[in-house]
Amino acid sequence: MLSMAQAKSKALGFDIFYLQEDIRKFQLEQKFDLITMAGNSFQALLNESDQRSCLACVSWHLKRCGFFIFNTRNTVADEMKTSREFEYWHDFLDANGNRVNVYGTQRYDSLNNTVLYTTKRVWQTHHTLSKITLKFTNFPTLLHLLNQAGFEILEVYGSFSREPFDSNNSKDIIIVSRKKLWP
Repeated sequence: MLSMAQAKSKALGFDIFYLQEDIRKFQLEQKFDLITMAGNSFQALLNESDQRSCLACVSWHLKRCGFFIFNTRNTVADEMKTSREFEYWHDFLDANGNRVNVYGTQRYDSLNNTVLYTTKRVWQTHHTLSKITLKFTNFPTLLHLLNQAGFEILEVYGSFSREPFDSNNSKDIIIVSRKKLWP
């Protein structure tokens, strides 16, 4: 993914420095005005200890009153389920213009609030299978974790089009926060 991002940014004329690090314990010796975490990456942190470590790293790397913006999926019913048969999810055109049908199953672990997704991508000539486990953290817990890490919430959206967040219906949680001023 990093090499694809580098190629895309270079083609657009952007000079961006990319670095591959562990989001739980990176150390850049630099502070920033803004840190973003996109692509629901927070869900790769499968327990609260890892989530706290990540948020502590983000906080350390922010300048005073720096902003942290990230997105994660909401804990809505259609995500918190188990489906044993492959279901059609969507399709897309690959880089060569070939249609790829995407199917998936999911297994919900209510004890850990995680979902194991198995994704099947089907081309005309072949298919691939991939698996990923993601953690779903409910909104009150997210607020608690952010508060403990020294963040104040400025805005919360339920979509990238800035729809208001609705804990029962929004598929996404987009949080705009700021590192708190300490006395």
